[in-house]
Amino acid sequence: MSVTLRTKKLQNGAFSYYLDIYLNGIRTKETLFKVCTFDDKIEKKLLAEKIRNQRAVEVDYQGTDFTPSYKKNIQVLAYCKKYTDDYTKADKRVIECSIKKFADFLSFKRIRPTITFKELHEKTVRDFADFLNYDAGLSGTTPIGYFKKFKMILTEARAEKLLDSSFLSGYRFRRRSTDTEKEVPKNILTEEEINMLWDTECLNEEIKKAFLYSCYTGLGLAEIAILKWKSIKENMLDTNRKKNNRRIHNMISPRMMAALGERKNDNELVFNLISKKTKKIYTTNGVNALLKKFIENAGIKKHITFYCGRHTFAVRLLINNTNLKTVADAMGHSNTTTTNKYLNNIDFIKHIATGSLA
Repeated sequence: MSVTLRTKKLQNGAFSYYLDIYLNGIRTKETLFKVCTFDDKIEKKLLAEKIRNQRAVEVDYQGTDFTPSYKKNIQVLAYCKKYTDDYTKADKRVIECSIKKFADFLSFKRIRPTITFKELHEKTVRDFADFLNYDAGLSGTTPIGYFKKFKMILTEARAEKLLDSSFLSGYRFRRRSTDTEKEVPKNILTEEEINMLWDTECLNEEIKKAFLYSCYTGLGLAEIAILKWKSIKENMLDTNRKKNNRRIHNMISPRMMAALGERKNDNELVFNLISKKTKKIYTTNGVNALLKKFIENAGIKKHITFYCGRHTFAVRLLINNTNLKTVADAMGHSNTTTTNKYLNNIDFIKHIATGSLA
């Protein structure tokens, strides 16, 4: 193993410094910078040697828990921004929200926004968890969801040796127990309200049909917007969740199948969610704005977004005594932990039902 500083001649008397790195039988080169005739060559050489020494330390301690000090001086928020800039998966927005809450936390605690990994202590991260739980204005599973995304970034930072390998090991986020029973259940639709929607006109009948399809199959808007007829065969839906690529294989009720209308070619979209005004697919906000008016016209006084269709689907299955594992599979959840939160809605509905008995 070796790191050797070398030079390469360029035109007009200039040259460049580069590192000749030999590690595990593999030789690589790392170009550092160019030195022109008018540059301070002594200063440039000292800088090149300093960089070489840093790389040599990295090579010597590769495979150990040693972290070079210059790495620890990287700012946490700057690293988080680069992480999200390079991130391409569907949950990118949630990660961005998590980082925004961490910035809010730093301001709340009067901690410099330029805090580095060297200055980041485990207690700071634990305090951030408490902030999400009690001071960030969040509810339900959002605090733990945001913390998981932030912890995912810290895991990457550990892999890059910006943090010690033992950083935050064994720590588990704990939801505030005092809110478990007080938590307002997510807005879901009852069977009576679903029937009311069937009988109500909507400014955009495709959005009405798509939302009801969500209530009957558990698909979200991301999947419904790109759903093609090839995914529907013999009254069965067979597709994948966009978020985690898990298979969703659910039967479609005869009523919903009839509402879809005449079958088209396999590669044609099932729902036409293109705005006549913009000639583009509706945004989530655009869909929810039309859905809000539709819900109001039906006389339903609930805050319902398109995603509530998934919640409604899960609760409908649970009310009909479907076991939790089956519901998790039907929803495309990786485990029953996420599905379990819908049980609160079951108790809520039962309380309403029993309280209305004459």
